[in-house]
Amino acid sequence: MVKRTTSGTNFHKTVEFLLSELQKNGNMSDESCDKALNEKALAENHGYIASILPVLKKIPKTDWMKLEKATKNHYYCFQGRFDAIVEIEGEPTLVDWKTVSADSYKHNTTSKVNDLQRLYGVPLQVAAYIASVNTDPDYKTMPKIRQGAVVLAYESVIEDKEPIIKPADVVIIRPDDLKEYYKILAEKLNSFWWKMMHPKKGDKDINGNINFVFNPALRPPASKKLDKKADVIVLEDEVIIDSPTTASEDQKLQEKEEPPKAAKYYAIFDSKNNKKVASGKEDDKSSNKAAFGI
Repeated sequence: MVKRTTSGTNFHKTVEFLLSELQKNGNMSDESCDKALNEKALAENHGYIASILPVLKKIPKTDWMKLEKATKNHYYCFQGRFDAIVEIEGEPTLVDWKTVSADSYKHNTTSKVNDLQRLYGVPLQVAAYIASVNTDPDYKTMPKIRQGAVVLAYESVIEDKEPIIKPADVVIIRPDDLKEYYKILAEKLNSFWWKMMHPKKGDKDINGNINFVFNPALRPPASKKLDKKADVIVLEDEVIIDSPTTASEDQKLQEKEEPPKAAKYYAIFDSKNNKKVASGKEDDKSSNKAAFGI
């Protein structure tokens, strides 16, 4: 795990070095590319850097390019650090650099890694960064970000004692896709803050911290009034207790306490007074625009 973390950090630092050279000199010289490969990148990252170089060389210099910056969303009270904002296809684009090991694509040629559906939570993370940047006062001089991208750099494969470089893929997250991810993001953030403000029995650990990781040990014991035994589903190393079809009175009460879906309810937190403001269905659209800068 430590080695993978070190490798990932080095990969991002090497990409940042190359784009910094672009910012400083207006172009990415062959000398800079050689230095990145031979001096900056770790040996295990040579394939990844060689894979992503053609993509980086197509990025033009702009006055608003940002590299490895922090951002805060004052409406939903979250913060993060994005990889880069650069111009792709003529549009300001918030980018997340990702590495793909050879084992992830070498033996599975039928399935595409470069597909939004196969990128799991990465596009949602990019959408969260975009929502934050678009409403962050620190970026008020930036052009509005209307698309994101996940750039997949591939590990080289050795064939006949020679490294085979697979060119990196750029997966664009279009405006229509972003709108869908914003809905998911709003729902998840609403659930997060609801749980923080309305913790139930079993949500807190021994130190009083709210626990968001599934842990059967922290789950309150099932009511004896259940009409049916709970089903136990085993998924690899996790055990998930499924709710029975006939709920007890306790469970019905808990269900009523759950917040409505994001389509009907948004929990907006005013940064000035930290008060929760609930918006009804009619105000959802305007609230979403304010929170995500759309």
